[in-house]
Amino acid sequence: MIWLCSRDLFIAEGQGLPSDVIEKEAKLAQQILDLYVLKADTIIDLLMKASEHMSHHLEPATARRRNVHDVHTLLRVLCHKKDNGASTFLKIQYHLPRSSDYDDVPVKDAPSKVPIFSDMLNRGASFNWSETGQQSFRIMKKKLQEASWQ
Repeated sequence: MIWLCSRDLFIAEGQGLPSDVIEKEAKLAQQILDLYVLKADTIIDLLMKASEHMSHHLEPATARRRNVHDVHTLLRVLCHKKDNGASTFLKIQYHLPRSSDYDDVPVKDAPSKVPIFSDMLNRGASFNWSETGQQSFRIMKKKLQEASWQ
């Protein structure tokens, strides 16, 4: 949903990126976001299959050719899932700490951990954007703030 709101931001009424470039990049982003809906066991199965393909000397995905079934993408999604099964799998297979070992207490007054988001949230709509672009920014800003507090 954030992507749909921010798509207008990237197009910026013809002053931003070409819409075909945005659509191409959006496809992979949407597929990755869709992985978060899947159960951890399903993602683990996909990861095991992708790892098996990699072990058969198939050419590894590069940053330009990465896809939703890439080992690195699936592993990153698993790392970000707050799921007991995912945590156990990652601890056993990759010796990573369980997700419950991370600080998971939301702090509403804490600044964003990503400096660019913090800077964007503090600036507001001071950029020279059209009303549609400013509205898209306000929506995206609200979504980022909600996501950082959850």
